[in-house]
Amino acid sequence: MTIRHLLQQNSGIPYGSSRAGQTVTSPTRKFSYYVPPQYRAAGEAFAYSNHNYYVLALLIETVTGKTYAEYMQSAIFDPAGMQNTHVSPVAAGASGIATTVVDLSRFAAALFDRTNPIRLLQQKSVLEMRRVPDYIERHPDMMFYGLGVRVQYYGGEVAEIYHTGIWTNVFAELRHFPQREASLVHLGNPPNFRAAAVNSYRAASVRMAADYLRLLDDVLDGAQAADVAVTE
Repeated sequence: MTIRHLLQQNSGIPYGSSRAGQTVTSPTRKFSYYVPPQYRAAGEAFAYSNHNYYVLALLIETVTGKTYAEYMQSAIFDPAGMQNTHVSPVAAGASGIATTVVDLSRFAAALFDRTNPIRLLQQKSVLEMRRVPDYIERHPDMMFYGLGVRVQYYGGEVAEIYHTGIWTNVFAELRHFPQREASLVHLGNPPNFRAAAVNSYRAASVRMAADYLRLLDDVLDGAQAADVAVTE
């Protein structure tokens, strides 16, 4: 398997298995975790598993010589100005980050806003994140898992780039609307994060945000057209 397979969640590594896997130890801290064996060849199909991110965190530690927490702080949090974000010492790459709505907004701006003086990635890398995997059947409203993000097409265009995390009664979501150059951030700790009301709220928020951005564009386009008419 390759790093691309791990990021696209098509490595063939499942969430769990009755077969013996491997216990992997971090090279920078006294921390180890179990990785189940592949249940299918890499690249064949999407199957989400946190173990992909465990292996990716291990690669970061192996290549940089830093702990996962140290690398995240120096490479992402500090450059993006995320002053109230930290990683748990026992985080394995798929969870364990505590943050705020403001800091997630700063992260979104540093990742997606091409006018922001702080850029975590070059634009070609951002475009690569949303590239359609080879095994995806293309259609105008397709949805797939890119490089670490989910990508939603509507009418043949990339409409949303997002990821949601739900764990131990906490949910977080960052959703970017590239056509509108805007992002939506969710953080919450409902008593039951799997409740229908919670999922309904999240879906309604996304729908209303998309509608708001569309209407805002219409208003701004109308105002610009009025200014042009006055000038002429």
